[in-house]
Amino acid sequence: MKFTQTRRANLAISLLLGLTTAAVPATAGDKATIVRSAQSGLWSAPASWEGGKVPNAGARVQIRPGHRIVYDLNSDQAIRGIHVAGTLSFATDKGPSVN
Repeated sequence: MKFTQTRRANLAISLLLGLTTAAVPATAGDKATIVRSAQSGLWSAPASWEGGKVPNAGARVQIRPGHRIVYDLNSDQAIRGIHVAGTLSFATDKGPSVN
């Protein structure tokens, strides 16, 4: 019985995610910047990022395996997406707006 309920719940979640993804069209003009971590460090430190550029509004961020990034900004800039393969933590005295 539990297996069936779990399976139904998983199917419902998968369908919902699939419909949500399908509802957001990809366009040829979609050129969001991908910013990858270069090493562990602070989000605000250019040395933490490939090319020495801190992620800005609209960026897609990838934190690589083995890297630990500490988000240390008070910011209302919207980051388009974050893929965390390493570790992302937040400074206790600062943090993002979550919308």
